[in-house]
Amino acid sequence: MLNKLFRFINVHNNQHAEHLINVISNDFGDLLNRSGVFDQTINILIEEIKNNEGINDVLSHAKDRILNELTPANFNFIKKLVNDPLVQNNKEKVLSVVLEGITNFLNDETKIRKVINDLNLASLLVTNEQDSPINLELINNMIVLAIKNPDLRDALKISINDFIERANVYNENQSW
Repeated sequence: MLNKLFRFINVHNNQHAEHLINVISNDFGDLLNRSGVFDQTINILIEEIKNNEGINDVLSHAKDRILNELTPANFNFIKKLVNDPLVQNNKEKVLSVVLEGITNFLNDETKIRKVINDLNLASLLVTNEQDSPINLELINNMIVLAIKNPDLRDALKISINDFIERANVYNENQSW
């Protein structure tokens, strides 16, 4: 799975990437446990079994809730991950791989457009009413231009670096 992600973001099998793959592979189950993924998943499944009759409804609702809890938008989940010993003990390697991945991904306009289209970002940002149609392609193009802005890229890299380097400080916060 990590190899596939690294290929997508064009992170080459360098020393840092190989080390992270090995460390994560060896500690993945414990990482999921420490971050609360197992507990959250079990609790959500139990609640959905109580509240739904059919297995299809249980799985559909549970999947949506689990994905909602385990997204980069969920501050508490991300906070647990970056404060985890696996990340903190390998901070330099994590930062190297993450920043290389961001740089490589943001340099590939085709991949940027694919992700924007797959996530349907324009539709998430604006309401497209029938009586006033909005050009969603134009909005997607504006998003691409914003993402390609070097100042925004630098701000993103600085923010990620700071978030990982000072994870203990952010651990005291409750939201982004």
